[in-house]
Amino acid sequence: MMRAKAGADHGGGEACVEALQKALAAYEADGVTMGKSLFLAMLAEAQSACGDHRGGLHSIAAARQFVAQSGEVAFVPELHRLEGELLLGADPKAQARAETCFNSALEQARCQNAKAWELRAATSLARLWLQQGRRAQSRALLAPLYAWFSEGHTGGDLLAARTLLEQIAG
Repeated sequence: MMRAKAGADHGGGEACVEALQKALAAYEADGVTMGKSLFLAMLAEAQSACGDHRGGLHSIAAARQFVAQSGEVAFVPELHRLEGELLLGADPKAQARAETCFNSALEQARCQNAKAWELRAATSLARLWLQQGRRAQSRALLAPLYAWFSEGHTGGDLLAARTLLEQIAG
């Protein structure tokens, strides 16, 4: 799963989506279930990167069904956030629905005290608000959360948040 995910993150395209699907099938065939919602989220991201937003939404729906059956809630904030991103990818006019997803992701992350998921959700919501001209709201949401982190500002989600904060300020 992780090798296929890494390939997808580096533009591996359809081959990586297929590799993720095969890895997920092998994972399930072994009878392992822990982390399945995260793996389905990874598949949804890869599908989205290939332009298959509907397929990604289907993977998110499968992850939600798994969560309902298993009680595995650790990745629920990310599922909400990804759903919002996929909705926007499928239809840029789906901003209200996406905003609802991002707010749900924030709420779930805060309930779990999961700052990394909260940062991702806040970045997605702030980006949407910035596109809508809601610059002050974007900054008010993202800046304090970004400031909460004391290290790791040179990569990944924190870099994306900082870049967005620079766009908001600009």
